[in-house]
Amino acid sequence: MNEMKLIEISDEIAKFGLKWRKRGGGRIRKQTFSKLQLPEDWPLSKKLDELINNVNSVGKYEKTGDHIKGVIASINELINNEFIPIQSKINKNANVKAGKLLPAIYNFCFTEKLKDDDEGLIKNQSDYEYTIALLRVGALYHDMGKYISNDHHVARGVHLMRDISEQDRRSIEERFDTFNEKRNFWSFLRHHDIFGCLCTGEASLVALFDLVSWSGPEKEMVELNKRSVAYLSYLSLLNIADSDSSLFFNPNTQLLGITTVEVCRYLEDWMDIKNYLWEEYVNKDKFIKREQFKNWSLDIASHPERTIRRITRLVASCYRAEISIDEVPEENISRIVEDELQSLHGARLEHFCYLFARFCKLDYGLRFFYILMRYTLLEPDHNLKNRKSGKHGERKIGNDDSFPKIDELESIVVSPEEWRKRREICLRKMVHRTCIVLGRIVEDYRHLVSGDQRISPLLCVIMSGLMTPKETGWSICKSLKEMPSRALGWISDEIGVRLYGE
Repeated sequence: MNEMKLIEISDEIAKFGLKWRKRGGGRIRKQTFSKLQLPEDWPLSKKLDELINNVNSVGKYEKTGDHIKGVIASINELINNEFIPIQSKINKNANVKAGKLLPAIYNFCFTEKLKDDDEGLIKNQSDYEYTIALLRVGALYHDMGKYISNDHHVARGVHLMRDISEQDRRSIEERFDTFNEKRNFWSFLRHHDIFGCLCTGEASLVALFDLVSWSGPEKEMVELNKRSVAYLSYLSLLNIADSDSSLFFNPNTQLLGITTVEVCRYLEDWMDIKNYLWEEYVNKDKFIKREQFKNWSLDIASHPERTIRRITRLVASCYRAEISIDEVPEENISRIVEDELQSLHGARLEHFCYLFARFCKLDYGLRFFYILMRYTLLEPDHNLKNRKSGKHGERKIGNDDSFPKIDELESIVVSPEEWRKRREICLRKMVHRTCIVLGRIVEDYRHLVSGDQRISPLLCVIMSGLMTPKETGWSICKSLKEMPSRALGWISDEIGVRLYGE
């Protein structure tokens, strides 16, 4: 059978016409997209059809189908240089910076020349078509693992497509022309969530170390370095699209997509890596191997300002998700984090930052920190059975053992001034509790990451147990308030670590 090549599949995806509707420069979001007619000869077409169109399994995959269609719609905007993130209301610098960074990555990925003496990734029409095809097809298949489960769906998606059926693996790989293209596609899908974890503070820069090769013929190493930069760039674009769609289709929030603040987080990290690999190696016809890149990223991630930025992102992500607004005072959070870390660690702060960078991923940690933010916001009302709430009259709210929804705040808070004060108090408490939790994790496992960095491993902290079931997390939050030392011990009982990497 004559298999459709990647570019041909991309052209068919383009015919789906998936796009976000716009008016006046902003977005009017559609809650759902129409059903997609997927060709039967596409790889894993039956599973993909069930996942996207909920065939024979209504409700099983929740909003996964609409989310995937939304990712493709956002990718189409990025490809066409039409992507417009939500403008921040209070962070004007982010609006300006995103307005510069988005054209920068677009030009780098999709145009032949950046400036007279510098080149981008595109050399010819074939390069351009392949880039577009990779992004579209990657967007279509990036969440295949959700056919099995939401948790660990990134790795499970690759295993599902590549490691179960030889026929399924070939049906994917036959779309590519070269061995490297096949290998890079699997790596592309397997890493598609990493930039997202950098954006939320769950990961450090070193989490991307294995995208750079250990070895290869010396004459080809510059080309391999170039390919690494290319795929890092494509990953950042896919992650922006993924986050844009996820934030809108998240049933627990009222967010309308990615903001300029979050775009800047993605693209600042991309720019750091791109400048290092491209400017220092590719453009100078030198080559870099994985150990050098790993050491550089560890060094960068170990700086106190990077640790402060990582924890700030973690707290800010929770703040926006739980309050469902754009107005996240990241500059204030950053200062609070710096003061808190300095108070907790004193002269040992730099050593803490050195160790913390080696905990390069907090697996599903954001779920717990979301709940910690919610608990802290509701904390003034935990011991009240009823409270007058303006025109709403008396309303019974959750007690200490409940798991209340954040929208209860709408009836609890009657004064804008009271709400502002509550948020300020919440941020300080949230930063303190986040810092002591992370400090305990580092302290428990520091012996694994101390010493010679060539033999000390990188660790992934498995935090999903803190939210299984969700009442566990709520109870731990209560314990953090009442008996912090006991809570930290409880957290240690619930988490684990594994080696990070291949």
